[in-house]
Amino acid sequence: MGLLVAPQAWAEAADAGALSDLSRLSLEELANVEITSVSKRPETLGAAPAAIYVIRNEDIRFSGADSLPEALRLAPNLQVA
Repeated sequence: MGLLVAPQAWAEAADAGALSDLSRLSLEELANVEITSVSKRPETLGAAPAAIYVIRNEDIRFSGADSLPEALRLAPNLQVA
C-alpha cells in the first residue's frame, strides 16, 4: 500500500445534499464539476491545476516512517506540521 498526495480543491454546492451526490458521479462527470480553488475563480475540476505525488510502499518501508506525518514528509514541496 502507498499514499497518493494531491492538493485539495473545494467544491461549491448549491445545497448541502449536493456534496453527498458527488460519490455517485463518474470520473468524467466529476471532472466537469465546477469548483473554486485557490485561484479564487470558478473552473471545472478537470481544468484546475494540480500536482500528484505517489509515495510507494517500498519508499515508506525504506524510510522507516512509522506515522502518517513521517510518510508525508517523503513528498517533495509538502509542508507537514
